Amino acid sequence: MEDMRPIILVSEDGSLETASNEAAALGWSTLRGFRLDERTWDVTDERVVCVGSVATFDDVNLALLAVVRGAGLVARVSDDGEVRRRLNDNLRHLGRIEQRSHSNGEAAALSVDQIELCRMLGRGMNLADAAQAMHVSRRTAARRLRDARESLGVATSREAVLIACTQTRATAAAAPRALVGAH
Repeated sequence: MEDMRPIILVSEDGSLETASNEAAALGWSTLRGFRLDERTWDVTDERVVCVGSVATFDDVNLALLAVVRGAGLVARVSDDGEVRRRLNDNLRHLGRIEQRSHSNGEAAALSVDQIELCRMLGRGMNLADAAQAMHVSRRTAARRLRDARESLGVATSREAVLIACTQTRATAAAAPRALVGAH
């Protein structure tokens, strides 16, 4: 999986916090609000994600400017159809948008192999390299990733990786080494 900046739009405040935590678990720094430091224009290498609510056209403009400058975005978008439409119309030219309208599944539903695969992808490995590291075919790895998406009730692999990495981070630190690499 290539290292893509997150552009996630949610409809609930709880989902905003969840998506923000998921981005942080993958090494992105979170910044509340959409105003970036003015001293540096391009913030791509800083791996910063702006987190906040978009309720007005001014919020739309600030959020778009942050994304243009290279930041990721996690935003709760107002139910105002025109605000949502303008944000979506402009963001789709800047990257892939994840729309989240409900809470996602639990990583506890995943197998050890699915969690391991998701962690490797979350660290920036592509599917072929992760499959090789796990000593399975690319096709088997693709099937495990598809099954993880289905178990979690998400549409994209990125969402599955984010959930698996976020929800299993604490338990991985406590797990014996023999279990972490088990197949």
